[in-house]
Amino acid sequence: MITYIRSYLMVINKIIISPHFDDACLSAFAELDDKSLVVAIFSGFPKIEQKTDWDIFCGFKNSTEAVSKRAKENETASKYIGFKTIDLGFIDWQYNQAINKGNINREIMKVIKRHPSATIFCPLSFGVSIEHPDHILMTEIILEVSSDLKSTLFFYADLPYQINRKLDWVKIENKEKKISTCKIYKSQLSSLFETFPGFNYSSLANEAYLTLKEALNLRERAKVLNHHLDSSHSK
Repeated sequence: MITYIRSYLMVINKIIISPHFDDACLSAFAELDDKSLVVAIFSGFPKIEQKTDWDIFCGFKNSTEAVSKRAKENETASKYIGFKTIDLGFIDWQYNQAINKGNINREIMKVIKRHPSATIFCPLSFGVSIEHPDHILMTEIILEVSSDLKSTLFFYADLPYQINRKLDWVKIENKEKKISTCKIYKSQLSSLFETFPGFNYSSLANEAYLTLKEALNLRERAKVLNHHLDSSHSK
């Protein structure tokens, strides 16, 4: 189900595309304020209740509990910081339910058209060894529609996946506020710290943003590198 929270009445100058509830806070916290709109994409309940390895690792009994509690965490964080949020209600990759890419594209564009003057921030997710399929999909969708967008577009480095990538990382001014906000997403944070070596409270202080041109150039370099790696492995 798609939840719109009176967005037509909001004064919005930034739209942050967040694959899951916690991603905007983890990776683009510097852009969150009372005029920001976080669009949580994969925020819905699977048709059949499930028990996945990640949800169990995070302390949940099943998918129903996981989605419910993660949504509650996001609601608490939004009230704490003041950002607005919309849940598009698509299904997380881990639940192995078919996703229609065109439907996601259309729903995102509806939100963007509702706030035509807002700057858009999207996850940058490609070219590293470990990435989340939902994050990769969001990067692909935004890149595909980028030529049709009239809004200014930036890509934020996708934490924790991009943590070791050589980018123009900048220490944010409100590190302590970010840490206290990320702690609200407690079901995910400790599990991410445990899963990704080097990802910790200190690394949350750093964020990186790329223009569309920079993101496209980085993607091309990643393609060239992957081609060379594939060629070397085939010899």
